[in-house]
Amino acid sequence: MDNEWSERIRGGFYAAATVAMVLRLLAKDRIKFSELEKELRELKEDLEVLGINSTLTGLIDHILSEAKKTVAHPEWTIDSKVWSKIKDRLGYISSLILKELEEKPIVVFKPKGRLNYAELVEKGLTLLISDKILLNKLSSIVKHDLEEALYCLCFERPTASAMVALRAVEAALRQLYVTLKPDAKIERIEWKTVLEDLEVLLKQHNIKAVTLLGYLNYLRDIRNKAEHPDKIFNQIEAEDALIHACHAIKEIYRVINRVKIAKANTDG
Repeated sequence: MDNEWSERIRGGFYAAATVAMVLRLLAKDRIKFSELEKELRELKEDLEVLGINSTLTGLIDHILSEAKKTVAHPEWTIDSKVWSKIKDRLGYISSLILKELEEKPIVVFKPKGRLNYAELVEKGLTLLISDKILLNKLSSIVKHDLEEALYCLCFERPTASAMVALRAVEAALRQLYVTLKPDAKIERIEWKTVLEDLEVLLKQHNIKAVTLLGYLNYLRDIRNKAEHPDKIFNQIEAEDALIHACHAIKEIYRVINRVKIAKANTDG
């Protein structure tokens, strides 16, 4: 998954890790330059994720630059007087970090569903679509919508998640439709029309796609429910919608690939 997606979800983790890292450094009586460098590099990365201003980054770089001048080798322990001065600066940086964090909204979430959300945040779409080659082939809108659906699920917004997951399937379906029927006009084509034509087009290309059609019929039922103005999805329903959307999209891209291979063989 894209790191940015994961980092946005795990903002609270980075905030806690940042504070803990500074406190850990302040508690040390002695430290090797290599250890200080490693810790401060990680601190800079976490601050960047949290969107905390670049002034702190400059202060950290200055600390490292000054400390490096006092040691002949990275594995040497920094002089106690130098380390004392560094800790004073780290204390100042810590106060600035805490001030910045006070202004950052940090959301604690605990979705009540069947999916492993800790693993979802860590692995993203790769947990639902394990085929990395296929993931790289997804169009930008399909990938965006699937990640958006995941994001909504993590923050317990199931209705929004289900809607966006269905939109991802529609985008993939349009790709398939144009692959099967290159001259088709799809700007305002409806889901119902695509599904009605799809079986005919698949037969014309001598492609059996029973699994795909099964997923699409299941999702059509969900879509019909979603169109009802009073429909509100719960977490489980939205999870099912997203899981089946991923299954359908995998099948759609497999069929697209088969059509392209068949066409290439024919042209060749």
